[in-house]
Amino acid sequence: MVNNKSTNFFIIFTLAVYLLLQMPHVFQEGLFMDGLIYSTVGNNLSRGEGTFWFPEFSETVMKDFHEHPPLQFGIESVIFKAFGNGFYIEKIYSAVMGLITALVIILIWRSTWKKSPFSQLYWLPVLFWITIPRVFWSYNNNMLENTMGFFSISALYLLMLSTGKPLRQRLLFFTATGLLLCLSFLSKGFPGLYPLGFFFCHYLAYGKSSGRGSMVANTILLIVATFTIATIYLVFNRPAVDSLSQYLHTQVLTSIEGRGRIDSRIALPYDLLQQLLLLLAACTVIILSGLKKFISGIRQERDTIRLFILFLFIGLSASLPLMISPKQAAYYLVPALPFFAIGFSMLVAAPVAGYLSMINPRAMTFRILTYGNYLLVVSAILYSVANFGTICKDKELITDVNSIGRLLPAGSTISVLPSMYQEWSLMGYLQRKYEINIDRSRKLDEYLLIERESPVAEGYDDTFLPLLKFKLLRKHPVI
Repeated sequence: MVNNKSTNFFIIFTLAVYLLLQMPHVFQEGLFMDGLIYSTVGNNLSRGEGTFWFPEFSETVMKDFHEHPPLQFGIESVIFKAFGNGFYIEKIYSAVMGLITALVIILIWRSTWKKSPFSQLYWLPVLFWITIPRVFWSYNNNMLENTMGFFSISALYLLMLSTGKPLRQRLLFFTATGLLLCLSFLSKGFPGLYPLGFFFCHYLAYGKSSGRGSMVANTILLIVATFTIATIYLVFNRPAVDSLSQYLHTQVLTSIEGRGRIDSRIALPYDLLQQLLLLLAACTVIILSGLKKFISGIRQERDTIRLFILFLFIGLSASLPLMISPKQAAYYLVPALPFFAIGFSMLVAAPVAGYLSMINPRAMTFRILTYGNYLLVVSAILYSVANFGTICKDKELITDVNSIGRLLPAGSTISVLPSMYQEWSLMGYLQRKYEINIDRSRKLDEYLLIERESPVAEGYDDTFLPLLKFKLLRKHPVI
């Protein structure tokens, strides 16, 4: 039996790890390019530039932004409007999404074990999850996977609750799940629909006891509920149809056909293995060092292996279908990672519980470690406060953008040469912080931004702005 003091110890320890990984970045400036673009679109929307279904990145580049469905932009626009557009707003939003996703992980764990003593180990899958490298990289960088992941894992939780329920109750669960899946789709598109395969994963894990007919019937009912909700909404919302049609053409078909960026499809399973290496190593050590407890736990909780297989298949269903697209990135895996953390936590629950039952809460070592936990929490908070407003990424670029923003008024436009057409972070920071546009057509060229090493262009004068990466030029005045 796990005592309450050891449970509390690891709850505080997990919180300390979360704060150390997340909190300092919340109050430091700098974002990965994609997350910066998303926050820029949301900020523009909060100022009335564009609409929910037709958002815009800037006046001069991607004025109609249909690279992704718009739900996260819409949510962030409401938050920007309510709390201002400080650089930390989108980071706080991402941190909150991380916290509520952790809460759903806990709900899944406790609903799975119910009255089992293992239910007290709900901190374990959260700890495993937050130590997977890409997880907090994503939550530190405002990625769409954060929002999509919350809606999809919540849908999965409802489906787990629906198993074994009478038909009428299942229909209610399927309706709520269908709504969550529509929200998941509107956050990142088709990858958010993986919970539709839940009953197939359940059948693979439980076999005949699950029932093939039941699996097929439940899946059909779930699909019907989801697409009925989506269809009813789209029938009465023409802008949504037009917007999502452009998304399908701009992003989905282009990606499947291999136009644009092309990566090796083999990269995704390799990335998944890389992300899970630390987790696999930790579980291997726990199992081998407590082999007797592991075997005893498997005998005592006979569903442990089936539960592990179930969550393993759910994780694979949320990740491997992404190989259809020739565009691959490790952060695409983020919504799948909670299920691997839950599955492997179930596998080692017995030896972990055995070790915790051996802890003496009155021992001096335990007390010292407990105080160390609180010290970690306080240190994370103090470190975050001390580093408020510092730059954690793109320091030179943000410094240059701040210098330009102090010189030019909001709404200004700067031209660039073809060599800088793909400077997306530059465009993002200028638009997100100062509402300054980058023009790639050279039609509005009073100001021209060039790379620092480039010679001053003919017909321009150097503004001698103290920039680190660029030179800002101004056209000769017409006399």
